[in-house]
Amino acid sequence: MEKIKREIKRLEEVKRCFVKTKDGFRLHDLEMNLSSVLKKYEDILIKNGIGFYYLNVERGNKHDIYCVYYDKTCFETIDEKLPTYEFKKGKYYYIGDYTSKVPSKETVEAAQKIKILVEAEMKKERDAKRIRAIKDAIGNKNAVYTQNGVFAGSPDEGRFENYYLFVNVREDGTKSQDIIIFDLDKVYKENVSLEVPENLIERVLGKNQEYAKRWIDTLGLSQMEVEPV
Repeated sequence: MEKIKREIKRLEEVKRCFVKTKDGFRLHDLEMNLSSVLKKYEDILIKNGIGFYYLNVERGNKHDIYCVYYDKTCFETIDEKLPTYEFKKGKYYYIGDYTSKVPSKETVEAAQKIKILVEAEMKKERDAKRIRAIKDAIGNKNAVYTQNGVFAGSPDEGRFENYYLFVNVREDGTKSQDIIIFDLDKVYKENVSLEVPENLIERVLGKNQEYAKRWIDTLGLSQMEVEPV
């Protein structure tokens, strides 16, 4: 039996427990628990006829609402007594053992089978938003320089429909905020002009223009010209 820890910084330090919330208790389990998505994805669950309930999660001043989802054809709970923690001042403190409802093993296993569908639908939605952001950024140009803020986070490099998105990588291997988008219908064996803020040209193209050379080689550009703005 796992030894009870009186205080922990992260829930991952214990395998299974309850966390006290304003609404009661929520289960923390590293292996056997129902999956959840942020409330902004609830339409995916509704569209696919997947059952779910809302879960409010507070961590300090941060508050999120999740949709905990399950298979409507297989849902049951059982009573279980577990160590319980409460979050205060940046840590989780043990407050005793409490009994509450938890999903049965069969319920969790059934829910795991629909997780693949949910994640695929979420990816489809994220990709659609990314395409809209790409189209908004490039407009009628054949290439454009932008920063990852337009994508609400750093996107992956690669092809998205008829566009190719490059993410510059720093010397330490981390992604930079610099993103260059090319319209593949307009750049192959063509002279491409890219507008870049004058003070950022070296950073965007690379000290020895190594980034620009990679764009040319990857996409088969005839020539790459940079226009300072």
